Amino acid sequence: MMDQMQARLCECEQRNRALVRLVGELRAAVAALTAERDVARAEADRARRLANALIRPVPADADRPLSDPEPPTGVHSLSGLPAHWMNEGR
Repeated sequence: MMDQMQARLCECEQRNRALVRLVGELRAAVAALTAERDVARAEADRARRLANALIRPVPADADRPLSDPEPPTGVHSLSGLPAHWMNEGR
């Protein structure tokens, strides 16, 4: 009877150690997945802010950004052309 109890106790201890290892592995997996989720959320937030900035209407009186200069309109400077080209056709 005592041998059976000791065998059962030993079996329960082995099972307990296996379960403790499994809990540790599961906690590590949860931590890794949580970190991945947080990175994905941050990336989605950045993308959402960028998309919102791109579609946000710009007030008419706002300055144009330096990286997007207004294209030249009207008469262009002709100072770089030879003088005789300017008088042709007159």
